[in-house]
Amino acid sequence: MDVEGAELLVLKGAQRILSEMRPVIVMEVSRRTTARFGYSVDELLAFLEQQGYQIRSVPNEENVIAEPTRRR
Repeated sequence: MDVEGAELLVLKGAQRILSEMRPVIVMEVSRRTTARFGYSVDELLAFLEQQGYQIRSVPNEENVIAEPTRRR
């Protein structure tokens, strides 16, 4: 997912999919772009963790992989 800072908005809109389908999420994150939407990267990652996702970063990239840790 590369939505130029709107990642949290997209994920909040997709909560049912996150809960039911439990997809693996690969996304680009940047403190600069999330700030334009009024939230931080830490808030984005905390939201995913609350949804039951484990966060892994991709070395030398601004990319993050979020994998489901448990069924809901």
